Amino acid sequence: MSKKTRGARDAVMGLMIALASFAYQQFVNGNTEVAAVTAVVVVLLFGVFREADARTIEYFAGPDAEELKPLLRRLGRWLRRIIVRYRAR
Repeated sequence: MSKKTRGARDAVMGLMIALASFAYQQFVNGNTEVAAVTAVVVVLLFGVFREADARTIEYFAGPDAEELKPLLRRLGRWLRRIIVRYRAR
């Protein structure tokens, strides 16, 4: 993995940590709507982070990376269910 790739991954992970902390603070302060939206953003960033990881693994691992596709599909379905529930409120 190159320095540029590692730096980008570290930056995304840092952003997720900062946003998760912000979401927690908002929840504790009673701003549940802001906390929920921020939590959804963190989950979506995590999905993007994992997808990028999967593509990197697929690039280097080749055919063995097929095992990750069902996991990513389940993650996508889970995220869609959360978003639909949030919109229904």
